[in-house]
Amino acid sequence: MKKILFLIFVIFVCTGCPLVPFIDSFKKMGATEVDRKNMLKKTVDSFHNKVLAGEFMHISDFILPESKDEVILGLRKNRKTEKIVETNIDLIDFDEDAKNAEVEVIVRYYKIPYFIVLDRIEKQEWTFVGVRSHWKLVRKTIIEGEE
Repeated sequence: MKKILFLIFVIFVCTGCPLVPFIDSFKKMGATEVDRKNMLKKTVDSFHNKVLAGEFMHISDFILPESKDEVILGLRKNRKTEKIVETNIDLIDFDEDAKNAEVEVIVRYYKIPYFIVLDRIEKQEWTFVGVRSHWKLVRKTIIEGEE
């Protein structure tokens, strides 16, 4: 009996834990406060990568449906007058259950046709809408620097 248990243990250890994919999937659902906090930074970074790359077709996936018109209008307006070259998350402030957050982002950009790089700080409000939709942008406003 001991040999069988040892063999099962060796097989289990050598093949890796078969529960790892399930645990990882559970974390990606955002079921716990810690998981939601970890997911937000990745979501905000993905959103900014789409903006930097000019992939506006996919940006609406990151925006709360009720806020899409306002946010997309602002992005379209800025796209004609400026080029964002870098974004960095400066501060994340979660509410007590980590279902809403304010994110301050340092945005480096230049105005078209001038090539002088400037900085501004944007405050972005994000909300966690559920395990399937995850984090969605509610609104963004400039709190420091030029518009």
